This record gives sequence, structure tokens and C-alpha cells, in this order.
Amino acid sequence: MLDKMKQLYELKKQADQLKKELQGITVEGEGGKGSVRIRMTGEMKVHSVFISPEWLSPDRTSKLEEAVKESISDGLDKAQKAAAAKLGGMTNLMNMLKG
Repeated sequence: MLDKMKQLYELKKQADQLKKELQGITVEGEGGKGSVRIRMTGEMKVHSVFISPEWLSPDRTSKLEEAVKESISDGLDKAQKAAAAKLGGMTNLMNMLKG
């Protein structure tokens, strides 16, 4: 039982470290061929949005909306991949807890 508690403590410690590392990761999602960009952390929190002035006309609203969706999706995908890469080390410890 004591071994399991030590393993749980180690897992918590690693989870806290992972959270800090994810906060330090910045990814940039792009849409509209790079004219719309979203920067976010590995925790998937948006830090900034860039929209090229060429998109700021009323007749381009639907295309701008599509470019924003693309950039958010791209950023989320990159953040999820970065998080998954960091989580790889924790998987081994979690498997030890099961067995």
C-alpha cells in the first residue's frame, strides 16, 4: 500500500510538472493562408489573435469566419500534439499503478 501511495505522489508531482511545461509551450494556428493567426499555450489558452487588414471589409465576413475557424482548429491540433508528446512519460507511471 505504501508503494502505491508513493507512486500516486510521484504521479501528482509529474502532473504538476507537466502543467508547468504546457504553460510554457506556445503554438500558432493559421488560417486563410497565414493571414489569420491564433497563438495559444499547450494548455489551449488563447494568447493572441492576428487578422490581416485585408480581411476587414464587410464583403469578406464569411471568409474571415472560415479563416478564424481554420486557425483555431490548427492551433488546437498543435497544442494537443504538444501535450500528447509531454504526456508520454506519464503513461509509464500510470501503467505501473495499474499493475
